[in-house]
Amino acid sequence: MIAVANPDLGSAGAVAWNVLGAMTLVTAVVAGAVAGIVLPRYAATPVALIGWYAWLAFPLVLIEPWWRASTITGGGAMCCLPQEQLATRTLVTTLLVAGILLVGSLVTLARHRHLAATALAVLVVAGSTAFVLGRGGSETATEPRQSELVCRSGEGVDVCVWPENEDDLSAIVSSTASVTTDLGALGSRLPTSWSENPDAAGVTFSWSPDTTPEEQRGALALSVVQHLGCDSAGGSDVRSFVLLQSGLSQQEIDERFGPVSEQAARASSLGAPAQRAWIQQAVAECDGSSA
Repeated sequence: MIAVANPDLGSAGAVAWNVLGAMTLVTAVVAGAVAGIVLPRYAATPVALIGWYAWLAFPLVLIEPWWRASTITGGGAMCCLPQEQLATRTLVTTLLVAGILLVGSLVTLARHRHLAATALAVLVVAGSTAFVLGRGGSETATEPRQSELVCRSGEGVDVCVWPENEDDLSAIVSSTASVTTDLGALGSRLPTSWSENPDAAGVTFSWSPDTTPEEQRGALALSVVQHLGCDSAGGSDVRSFVLLQSGLSQQEIDERFGPVSEQAARASSLGAPAQRAWIQQAVAECDGSSA
């Protein structure tokens, strides 16, 4: 459960997240020992198992952000889009709650009297901390990513990617340049700037190195459609035309992205001037600029 909740946090955040994972595991062991001492033998094991399962699994489906933000599984589940990172407040909340549970469990084990009262007090303090800190944070538990983009210019385009895609930057520049050239009919509507950060100017795209070249070109083409404001149902002709012009065959488009519109197929067979006139009008209609 902890392994699948690990978001991409950068070096500093990853260290804190790994510490949190270790703390959670150790706390589960110590709390289980506390349950074995405080509760009758027949009840200790099921209570410990059900309690920790509820604490880690229930936040994944709860609407209330305070509980989700106070556990490693809930915090990880709310994170993250490529342009986001786990909020510092959420990370601090999860660390603090896990720390309270761990220290409280150790204190309970060390005591020889009032064990049940001590264990209950620990749960109350941890729950109150989660409630107070969690309710004051964002419902998404994320914040804008602070990582610096890695940028490169070449082949007529300017491309910026997140650091994890830096090794593929040369291939990304070539792919975006090729798609930009193929979509020359769009003229000035298609900028030469591409970025993985949606707050940056130009075309916003997302790069997946594990996909095929055809899927990558298709994804870049769809990013152009979104940039043009034609990614709704009313932009199906523009979508089909851009996919065709990006170098994909009609069969590949039909299989991967849905059927090509007849109007787009006819427009793709026209000469360059006619194509330019057709796509300019189609874009103006779907983005509302012709009104």
